[in-house]
Amino acid sequence: MSAAIAAAAVVAFASPAEAKGIADCVARVMPADARAAIVSGYESGGTDALKSLPSQAVVQAMVTRCKNEERGTRQKQAELFGRALAGYTLKVAAEGSLNQRRHVTSPALESAWSKLSAAEQAQFTYSAENSPSLELVYRFVSTVRPDITRAQFDTLDKSESPPADVRAIAPVVEELIHYAMGRATFESARAG
Repeated sequence: MSAAIAAAAVVAFASPAEAKGIADCVARVMPADARAAIVSGYESGGTDALKSLPSQAVVQAMVTRCKNEERGTRQKQAELFGRALAGYTLKVAAEGSLNQRRHVTSPALESAWSKLSAAEQAQFTYSAENSPSLELVYRFVSTVRPDITRAQFDTLDKSESPPADVRAIAPVVEELIHYAMGRATFESARAG
């Protein structure tokens, strides 16, 4: 999310009478065409393409619709909105790509995610001081794709020039990690 959008969000948020949750609002009001653009952008340009998605007009409309969904200071509301939007955008992008290009279903992702404890899920939250262990990442990846062996996963992590079978799994592993990071970040905004 750009600095201009974040600044506009701080100004837009006011103290509401009844809080329902900015994160849930972000998921509820993001238009279907914005979701499709996010998936398409991610598939063609990876996470770099997400820097400008959704568009500023869509974000402004979402701010307007979500500004009364959370209690607290404007700054706190804007921070939660930004975290929810960033997490949800990455989740939508990776899940859409996994569904369309990797033939990984949303129920399979949900099932694998539900097998992690809340503390394990939180380790995927995007932040400088937080990252999951390779063991945890592998457990999530192999729950979704049991055909990916530990040897392949370890080679992917350690080799600058992996063999063809390992290079073939790299995109799905990356997208699964992006899904988990997006989902955990979104859920951290939901928790406040």
